[in-house]
Amino acid sequence: MFAVVAAGLTVAMQSCKKDNPDNPSGTASLTVENKQRSALIYNTATWCGPCGAYGSPEYKGAIEQGGTDLISLDLHTSGSSYLVPLWMKPANDTLFIAPFASQLYAQTKPNGYIPHFYCSNSFLGNSTVKTADIISYKNTYNANPCEVGVAASAKANGNSIDISYKLQAFSPDAADYYTSVLLVEKGVDGYQAGAAGSFTNHKHIIRASALTNGSNTPVAFSEAPEMSNPAANATVDKKVTYTFSAIPDAIKSKYPSVIYWNYNAANTGVAVLVWKKDTDGSMFFINAVWADVK
Repeated sequence: MFAVVAAGLTVAMQSCKKDNPDNPSGTASLTVENKQRSALIYNTATWCGPCGAYGSPEYKGAIEQGGTDLISLDLHTSGSSYLVPLWMKPANDTLFIAPFASQLYAQTKPNGYIPHFYCSNSFLGNSTVKTADIISYKNTYNANPCEVGVAASAKANGNSIDISYKLQAFSPDAADYYTSVLLVEKGVDGYQAGAAGSFTNHKHIIRASALTNGSNTPVAFSEAPEMSNPAANATVDKKVTYTFSAIPDAIKSKYPSVIYWNYNAANTGVAVLVWKKDTDGSMFFINAVWADVK
């Protein structure tokens, strides 16, 4: 499953075909800014040469230049990528891509090729995308009025992370609003085809979702709306706890090529994204915020 397939790829390629893939305690101190932020979701894979040669440098440039009003996230949904959101099915020693990863990817207007850049409801392109393009689009999107703002905090408690977040409607639509609550590894060194030496420091990797469904399966979006047809200045406070479970050594030995998430609070962030459901059932990005785990 995790065999290296990047040998046949060259940096001269322009893109790779992608594999198919209410106020609880702790929220009262949060203040929601009337501020618009963008979310950049960079879809990639460790076997993709153009991702390492073209996509990754531009993505990292966006992290460096985007400031706090650009929430940048690295998403791997390919089963043959070494960096994947891992979910171990109960009573089974098989690794799966967590279902939320493909759910999230499906909302980012994919065209089937990677690297793939999605920013705040727009598909920006593949290997031709530059950092300047991302920043320009971010600035344009963030000039819009803030429909629903969001604030968040995250506190470590052993292997658990207590996450509080708050939504406030500023210029709301008559719509249902949902959230994503994503656990993000800030940086990890590992294999990347196309990068110098086939090795790079991966940034802001989506590792897990703090939201689950009734079967305790991780999901990309809250199952019920967090807000429904909110009045101006209406607020909603939420709290959720995510508990990290280390992958057993037996699994690591079985799949030694995987770049596993070794949870470290100082190297972890939480991204809360706000979405509005369109009439066709798809999610329309509204706003986002980042919180370091303290």
